[in-house]
Amino acid sequence: MSIVLACGDVAVHRADCASMFTGCRDVLAKADLCIAQLEAPVSDRGAKVPNARLAMRAPVACAQAMREAGIDVVSCAGNHCLDFGYEALGDT
Repeated sequence: MSIVLACGDVAVHRADCASMFTGCRDVLAKADLCIAQLEAPVSDRGAKVPNARLAMRAPVACAQAMREAGIDVVSCAGNHCLDFGYEALGDT
C-alpha cells in the first residue's frame, strides 16, 4: 500500500524555514509521495509587481526545507506565483 499526502498553500517567510514544518515533518516524511501547493515563488530575485496587494516570495532556503520535511512535488499555480515577476517564477 502506498501513502500519498497532499497539502496546500506552503509559503515560508521566516528566518528558519525548516521551523515551519516542526509540527508536521514526521507525518510528511512517512508518505511515499507528498505533494504541496507552493503559494509563493522561491527566489531572492525579482521586483514586486505593481498589482500585487500582498506580495509573497519565499527565500531560496525554503526549497531545501520543503525537501527535508518530506515534500516531493510542488505545484506553483497559486495567485501569488507572479508577485515578483517572471524572474522569480523562473527561479522557482
